[in-house]
Amino acid sequence: MNKKVLQEGLLFAAIYMLLIIITVIVPASEILTVFLLPIPIIVYTVRNGNISACLFVLFLLVVSLFYMMILSFPLTLLAGLGGLFIGMAINQKLSAYEILARGTAGFVLGMLMIFIFVQLVFGINIINELNQTMEQSINTTQELMNSFGIQQFTPEELDQIREEIMVVVDLLPVIFVVMALFLAFITEWLSFKVLNKLEKTKLYFPPFRNFVLPKILVWVYLFTIIFSSFDYETNSMMYQVSINVSQLTGILIALQGISFIFYWTYMKKASIAIPIIVTVFTVLFLPIGLYLARILGIIDLGFSLRKKLKAK
Repeated sequence: MNKKVLQEGLLFAAIYMLLIIITVIVPASEILTVFLLPIPIIVYTVRNGNISACLFVLFLLVVSLFYMMILSFPLTLLAGLGGLFIGMAINQKLSAYEILARGTAGFVLGMLMIFIFVQLVFGINIINELNQTMEQSINTTQELMNSFGIQQFTPEELDQIREEIMVVVDLLPVIFVVMALFLAFITEWLSFKVLNKLEKTKLYFPPFRNFVLPKILVWVYLFTIIFSSFDYETNSMMYQVSINVSQLTGILIALQGISFIFYWTYMKKASIAIPIIVTVFTVLFLPIGLYLARILGIIDLGFSLRKKLKAK
């Protein structure tokens, strides 16, 4: 390793550790720093290549073990893997959405590593803790209703509430992916700004109206919907796979539907307020909005609406 690579490694490691210190010391700062932590790793990867970057992340992991391990090591796992995947994808000159997919995979892997780390080092089973927390919430609600003289839930209603709450636990993989996607998007956008400034590159996200998924995703979604309609046991592997894949592909297809609204607005030279209102409606009224956006996404992918719109 040459002197320049080593010097840059120490410089970016110092920047990273400063961000870690801010995260640990300043309350609620992690809301911002979680997006900033991967950026030194991304810049170092782009400047010095993949092998040097892997060694750099390994160095950061070792250093973080000696400083507030309970916080810094899991954060470094997350930022290290996410930043490494994004930086390597930029080095491969992939498109912005391909970089986003790689970054999402990196952050998901980081979350899984944190999950395993917490389980092995601290002996905490996150799923069991979630179940206990939800059960305590139900019991607390029952006690409050009793203290105010409100009629309590019947055993049947309690069972239904528990089943609905358990769906959240069952959908943890999807929740991880959505969180990773959001984290990767903001991190990538910020890293593009930094790299364009430092390296004089021209990295940018293409217009959202050009966001198009592969057609095979529609078939994946339809097959998972069919499989999820079978009567599986709640804790079975097939149930977990079908419910998570159907929800994840459904979210992606809904994004396709929203992007079509942006595309239609652009082609018709209509007001930009239209897709913005649709997006806000989808977010605020998730069950209905997501369902309608999903239908539009399926039609767009299945019947190539954009090609027909362009042909007119």
